[in-house]
Amino acid sequence: MKTRDLFIAASVPLIWGLGFTIAKAGLAEFPPLFLMGMRFTLAAALVIWFLPIPRGHLKDIFWIALIGSSIQYGLTFTGLSQIDASLAVIIVHLEVPFSVLLA
Repeated sequence: MKTRDLFIAASVPLIWGLGFTIAKAGLAEFPPLFLMGMRFTLAAALVIWFLPIPRGHLKDIFWIALIGSSIQYGLTFTGLSQIDASLAVIIVHLEVPFSVLLA
């Protein structure tokens, strides 16, 4: 593997893990839903430069984003405001095995 590929592979879990720590620190200053909105606004501002807007599917994307992301992350950030970041990370990452077991 190239050094660049190793760097990218190592940075993904680092950024992913730091997300909860940074969010926990942000919850001291902002309410959970506002912080979630800021996170997605920042992500959209970065992504909009690299991906085209699928104008024909905006209605579908709206409903998927509302149900799939807003509710999930809203509950995650609300829970994160009540418990430690390390416990929140464990609970969030248990979603995958429980989804497989319950499917």
